[in-house]
Amino acid sequence: MSFVDIPPGRPVTDFARAVHNHANQANYQNAQLSTGPRSEAGKTRVRWNALRHALSGRTCMLPGDDLELYQKLGAYLTRRWKPETEQEYRLVAQLHDTQWRLDRIPALEMDLESDGLLELYDVFEHEQDEQFRQSRARVAAAKANARQLDQIRRHEGRLNRMVQRIEDELRFLAEERREQQAARRDEERLRRAIAAMQAAKKSAREASSPEVSPETDPVGFELSDTPASPPEAVNAPAQEGGK
Repeated sequence: MSFVDIPPGRPVTDFARAVHNHANQANYQNAQLSTGPRSEAGKTRVRWNALRHALSGRTCMLPGDDLELYQKLGAYLTRRWKPETEQEYRLVAQLHDTQWRLDRIPALEMDLESDGLLELYDVFEHEQDEQFRQSRARVAAAKANARQLDQIRRHEGRLNRMVQRIEDELRFLAEERREQQAARRDEERLRRAIAAMQAAKKSAREASSPEVSPETDPVGFELSDTPASPPEAVNAPAQEGGK
């Protein structure tokens, strides 16, 4: 596990920060307390085992590693990939550890070369030319460390593939998340458009329907307060014509 700078407010913040911080602090303290072997052969063997373990083991921290620099790398990767889900946070943590191991490889190669050069430098003390003496010692060290260097390069290839796989997965998840967010926004806009359309139709129906006043009967005839003429008044002219 690794420390990842998780912004506050995330659903997995407390859990992730507690677990990652505790694991790294414990690994770092245990590494500092380790005394190791006392003989030179034992020191060399354990040193190389530690280097291999730092490239492939469960912990990626070695005694003397800069914990602050390690945490800064985690913060940078978090800012770069902007994880939002628990799965994305876990992938960023894996990328953090893998990148830290990968960044160590150039220093390991330099250590092997310099150690071999120091060990074999005296073998060529008969060489008068200093540059030629160092060159021969460097070639001899490369041959002596060929197996270790080959293992380092194998680890480097494996770690590079891991970084590529994790980054590809992070890109896929980020793109999938953006598409889901865009789909939700489209659904929300469509819902609002349908609601607005329905409200507009309702307002149009209410505006076009006639208002029913108290003086209008159900069939649309207006009621009048003027009394109707009696039948006699209507038939009067006819009776006069008969006379």
